[in-house]
Amino acid sequence: MDRLGLLGDIFALNKANRLPITQVLDLLGHFSRETSFPVVEVMAGELVALAHVHDGQPYYPLLQKYVHRLFAPQHERLGWAPKPGVKEDHSTVLWRSSALAMMGLAGDAKVAEEAVKRVAKFAEDEKANPIPADLRQVVYNQAVKNGGEKAWEQVMSIYNRTELAEEKQRCLHALGRTPNPTLLRRFVEWGCGKEVRKGDVVYVLGSACSTVQGRELTWEYFRDHFQDFLDNYKGTGFILGYCISAVLAPFVDMGRADEFEKFFAGKDTLAYERSLKQSVESVRGKARRREQQREQLEAWLRRADANHM
Repeated sequence: MDRLGLLGDIFALNKANRLPITQVLDLLGHFSRETSFPVVEVMAGELVALAHVHDGQPYYPLLQKYVHRLFAPQHERLGWAPKPGVKEDHSTVLWRSSALAMMGLAGDAKVAEEAVKRVAKFAEDEKANPIPADLRQVVYNQAVKNGGEKAWEQVMSIYNRTELAEEKQRCLHALGRTPNPTLLRRFVEWGCGKEVRKGDVVYVLGSACSTVQGRELTWEYFRDHFQDFLDNYKGTGFILGYCISAVLAPFVDMGRADEFEKFFAGKDTLAYERSLKQSVESVRGKARRREQQREQLEAWLRRADANHM
């Protein structure tokens, strides 16, 4: 498919510093009414990565507005459910979930409000108010992010009552997205304790590190309780490696990379050496990318917002 190949090429050129991010965004602006899900899926993945690198910066809301303009037509077409009498293929189902996730990334208030409502009804009676399995992750994520303590407790109640491992993992992926520091700390302490099975602690840490605020809190907890992690996962170095990647890799800050190297200096890192090295390299790489893109991206986003590009 020509368009898919084109996108792959421009993203590869950008990562190789041979094409400015502004030219990439110029091109993506022509894809708001794209009719191929594989193309939209690639766009969404790259924009999520871009948003991760620039999250927390003063111009981040402008990037959210750009994503909103790009994906609003997709969401308007697909909505929350198929139209009556229409049988959809699986790619369309996935497309709907992707469009909703991107609208959530863009901070769409209506999507957030609807997600909060749906989780409240589902938590009360899931048989009478079902949420399709393909939409649950994005709905849980948006409800926890926007619904306050009440929505957080509702998703926690879903976790506690389900016996399905997949559903428990969905809840764990969502619960760390709360902007409430008290709930976030409670989640990390609970999730790293005995209430959650050992293999799922990676989902807890990854979820808690999905926000800028969460990364700081989770790293502090991980650092202060590192000996506990060593004791709990002795003989299972792969889990400890996953934990290190989940906590360290999401950062985008050279100073943090230095701090990580200093913290692990002198420790026996043989069981998780590869994960540690890759995580620190990832942090440095994203920090360099943000520094390279920051000025031109902010200027472009301001122009795009003024011209509604």
